[in-house]
Amino acid sequence: MDYFDEINNIQYIYLHTLEEPRDNHLSITIVAAKVADHEEETITGKANPIIVDKDCPRYESRFNKFYIAYQIINESFAISGEDDEYTGSILRVYSKSAYLL
Repeated sequence: MDYFDEINNIQYIYLHTLEEPRDNHLSITIVAAKVADHEEETITGKANPIIVDKDCPRYESRFNKFYIAYQIINESFAISGEDDEYTGSILRVYSKSAYLL
């Protein structure tokens, strides 16, 4: 299994860092998070908090000099276009998208 498939099999994902360490370089670190056994009250109701600790697997991607754009969206409100074509569920690679036009 490659990293793309491994990441797409993660149940709970957490964006740990997103940074441009220097001009035209992008670094993204995501963590395979855990969910706490207890509920906490939030502004939208009760929820189980996520846990990120040293035992959680981490994945880092670096784009050195060769990225054009990136977009992070809130998964609660994300809607794919009807004509979008992509592979993956957590980490997506688009072959056709209105964003790419």
